[in-house]
Amino acid sequence: MTRSIRVAIMLMTFAAVPAIAQSQGQYAGQLQRALEKSAKNQCDAEMMGPALLTACQQQLSGMATMLAQLGPIRSVTLSASQQTPQGLIETYKVQYDSRQLTAVIGGMRDGKFDILYFQ
Repeated sequence: MTRSIRVAIMLMTFAAVPAIAQSQGQYAGQLQRALEKSAKNQCDAEMMGPALLTACQQQLSGMATMLAQLGPIRSVTLSASQQTPQGLIETYKVQYDSRQLTAVIGGMRDGKFDILYFQ
């Protein structure tokens, strides 16, 4: 599927989840968990602030369909890390069986993410 899906994430936090193959980076586990929950058609209200939850709910059907079709995540590999005025921003390559996505996560504030999107 060539369609890009972006989710601007405001105020989101996740408990750490071990990745199948994780290469460095601070947020790989949280990113993997976010993608896996989205593939199961779930926006986790306990992990998401109001703005994120709204954005997730608005885009969930498209995200869930696309991510579910990709199958399980095979690896989550850090490709870039940058300190910004919004905090640490990390870019990952997320490998599925048939496709690779690029995902960005970071902007941690008060223990919650401000940024998460993938394409």
